[in-house]
Amino acid sequence: MEEKSVLLENLYNLHRGIDYIYQKQNYKMKLENDRRKAKQIQAQLQNLLESNSSNKIEKMMRQRYADIQSSANNL
Repeated sequence: MEEKSVLLENLYNLHRGIDYIYQKQNYKMKLENDRRKAKQIQAQLQNLLESNSSNKIEKMMRQRYADIQSSANNL
């Protein structure tokens, strides 16, 4: 009987460890996606700044501000 409880405890600990790793991998993927998105936004802003179109820049800045606000609300 004692062996069973030890095995069950080990199985539970293994499950917790796997769950922890899974959560960390998901968090890492989210960070990588956010980094890629930030690089795309940076490139778009750079292109707009080079084109000297203030109307487009304002529109882009408003969109990015809305994106940042929605991301902050998801935290």
